[in-house]
Amino acid sequence: MVAARTLAQQLHIPLYGVSTLAAVAQFSLDQTPTTAALAVAMPAQRGLLFTAIYQSTPQGLVTYQAEQVITPEEWDRILAAYPAELIRLSAPPGLGNTAPQVLSLAYHRWCQGDRPGWDGVLPYYGQHPVTDNPQPPS
Repeated sequence: MVAARTLAQQLHIPLYGVSTLAAVAQFSLDQTPTTAALAVAMPAQRGLLFTAIYQSTPQGLVTYQAEQVITPEEWDRILAAYPAELIRLSAPPGLGNTAPQVLSLAYHRWCQGDRPGWDGVLPYYGQHPVTDNPQPPS
């Protein structure tokens, strides 16, 4: 992340921050197109999960629930209450396989005229600012 931010800053070029969860959702869509919402989860620290919900639209992947870190129980409650058809996805161990989707999502934003600055792209650790002992959401 530091190298990408530094290059974008020094070269005065856009930097696209693409969520790992969005790349997993797009990977799934590329393999098996669907109109169902995609609920993506990935293990985080302390027994928590990184989670998000996406939907494929003609304009591209849309985020319906932004990335957040929650307990597995809270994730189950969110999914049970979701008002539409859902496909549950778990991020695979080989996240390098989603590299083409990261590029595809960034390219889609480029084609839409989005030119984000380097300073808006930050790593997401589930809390901000990063603390030594974060408390799980209640």
